[in-house]
Amino acid sequence: MITITVCIIYDQEISEENAKAKACHDQILEVMSNNGYYPNRLGIQSMQSIPTSSCFYDGFMKKIKQFIDPKDIIAPGRYDNRHNWPN
Repeated sequence: MITITVCIIYDQEISEENAKAKACHDQILEVMSNNGYYPNRLGIQSMQSIPTSSCFYDGFMKKIKQFIDPKDIIAPGRYDNRHNWPN
């Protein structure tokens, strides 16, 4: 197992720095995911960046989510791979 902690430090008072920091974050996430290093924690701005996984896993997670939380009350959209779930 490998753990990598990345801090993107910038001056929030400089307006264009927010966009640069987000672009840096997104590029790091993409490069790491493409190389098999997946995040264990994401900020709310990155929930849609959860990498795809096997169809079996996604289907299994969908069934668990529907069983435990049929009304989708618990943390909707958080660590949610629904965009990859089979119909």
